[in-house]
Amino acid sequence: MNFLEGVGLGVLQGLTEFLPVSSSGHLVLAKALLGLREQGIALEVTVHFGTLLAIITVFYAEVREVLRGFIGGLLPGGARFRREKGWRWAWGIIVGSVPAGLVGVGLKDQVEEAFSSPTLVCLALIITGLVLWSTRWAKVEGKEVRLPDALFVGLAQALSVLPGISRSGATISAG
Repeated sequence: MNFLEGVGLGVLQGLTEFLPVSSSGHLVLAKALLGLREQGIALEVTVHFGTLLAIITVFYAEVREVLRGFIGGLLPGGARFRREKGWRWAWGIIVGSVPAGLVGVGLKDQVEEAFSSPTLVCLALIITGLVLWSTRWAKVEGKEVRLPDALFVGLAQALSVLPGISRSGATISAG
């Protein structure tokens, strides 16, 4: 892969990351359509690191609040922090991330293999579309996210370790 192809794939990832369309799935398909040699998941990890930096930049105040609440709540005398939103958010993030981490580590070889299967990605994109379409009938409630809610969202997010299953689509649909 040359520099221009890498930049093009990075732009594709950036444009699709925050939409419920699976940026990883689109990267797999773009590489297949362009005839690019398989890079493993190194490219996906690299472009997702760029996304992480963008998220931290845009949501700096929220990230700071979560870190402050979590670290403060762990320290001796941290009872005040454990009553704040940052503490609850931190635990929600942790609980919601565990299922995806376990699936990603437990099925590492299968997940890596999925990144080289455009057919599987197409099937997963269709599944993502059907899940998103089904939310048309869901009732929307504005409520505080509890740990069981975070776990359910995390279980949905665990499916998104497969390219073509949108992380944002799965979590939005589950939430």
